Amino acid sequence: MKIRLAVMASAVVLTTALTGTPASAAIIPCTQNNVDPPWGPVCDRRPTDGDAGGVSGSVRVEYLRNTKYHASIRFEAKGEHIYFNNNTTTGATLALYMRDDLGSWRPYYKYALEAGGSEYVNAKLGEDRAVRLQVEVHGRGTAWLSTLRT
Repeated sequence: MKIRLAVMASAVVLTTALTGTPASAAIIPCTQNNVDPPWGPVCDRRPTDGDAGGVSGSVRVEYLRNTKYHASIRFEAKGEHIYFNNNTTTGATLALYMRDDLGSWRPYYKYALEAGGSEYVNAKLGEDRAVRLQVEVHGRGTAWLSTLRT
């Protein structure tokens, strides 16, 4: 039993390390995709993430010929953790938007990261709010996902 659990835990860690998304994430089409080959978007969401009503997810714009080159933003509804990463050779702008009471998207956290840059935020966002994640790799394109919730 211990060996089986260790193997399962290793698979989750390996999947997260290789793809940047937890093994339980469902890859879905991005809400918007203005990315041109050889770059491409990857969006995922996790409606069952341990936060009642919360929906976690991520947006990633990656170089399809070598996916180690990518920029990504990941939102974890449980604990409201936000991870910003730019593993490209150019700049990237990564943002978390929330829908205001009038229905407009407003930026809450936005970072312009140089190549190799990263940021982490442990946010206080309130409950049951719509969340949009957006990644723009400068000169490569923009993708976003707007089906997440705090």
